[in-house]
Amino acid sequence: MILSDLLKLFQSAKYIIISTNQLKDLIANSIIVFEEDTFVSGYVRILKFDDTYLFQEQTPKGKILIRKFSDRKSAENLAKERLEIYENMWNGCGCKVDYFK
Repeated sequence: MILSDLLKLFQSAKYIIISTNQLKDLIANSIIVFEEDTFVSGYVRILKFDDTYLFQEQTPKGKILIRKFSDRKSAENLAKERLEIYENMWNGCGCKVDYFK
């Protein structure tokens, strides 16, 4: 899938689910702005493609989700929120990430 085609999907969706191969292509054609292993559910990444920031995460069941942001700060806020939840999981909070909201 061409990245411009991928971005068009966001016209009608809050997030999109991509394959492992699509993720590899996306990473190869983007700038990795931020990347951290959650040790719970794969990596959390912020990728930059042209003037768009993409937030990538993975569910415990292996679905790779991409969200589009128009600015870096918004993507960083979501990354921070996610990482705080994962940190609390290690402390036994019983909290969960709602990946699909």
